[in-house]
Amino acid sequence: MIDYLAAFPIPANLLPERLRSLLQSLPILRFGWRSVVSQKMPNSVGSVTVFVGFEGARLRNLIADSEPEVLKRFNVVFGIPPFKTEWETHSLMENASILLDQQVEEILYAGANNPYSCYEVLLMLYKARDYSSSFEVAPLGTKPAAIASALFAAEHRGVSVRYDYPRRSQGRSSGVGKVHLFTAWCDGDVGC
Repeated sequence: MIDYLAAFPIPANLLPERLRSLLQSLPILRFGWRSVVSQKMPNSVGSVTVFVGFEGARLRNLIADSEPEVLKRFNVVFGIPPFKTEWETHSLMENASILLDQQVEEILYAGANNPYSCYEVLLMLYKARDYSSSFEVAPLGTKPAAIASALFAAEHRGVSVRYDYPRRSQGRSSGVGKVHLFTAWCDGDVGC
């Protein structure tokens, strides 16, 4: 058995005192997703599951940079519930035009601060795919989604992780606020 431990901090300036006290009183939320088409994908189609954040250009660039000779099925996952109330609106607005313009198969939801929920979305899509097709994950959103993507790729065969190289914005966050600690393990049955 392999144990994993992942931690990430939320910048202190992003958690107002009243929200900080409310969050500390809540249990960890497990948030699901909306149902997904259960049929298998055709053999010629690859699948890309994208966890999105606030920057719509990142999703647009990822779609534009996809190999034109391989048809890709894009599944977009929004972080809902978000870290902070109303953040989901920013994410939805930033990515809305892309969702209307591009061939996005599914729009799904997983808790922005819940790598377990993100992992479950990946597992559901992985099981629903045709096993001869490619399966890619692009964690462009939150750190918990990136943790889930890395663990999922480590534990499942044939999974590729796609990253981009965003430019860091000045003054977005500072300090250290709440630190989330997650544990995970692998029983060695698959790719571990």
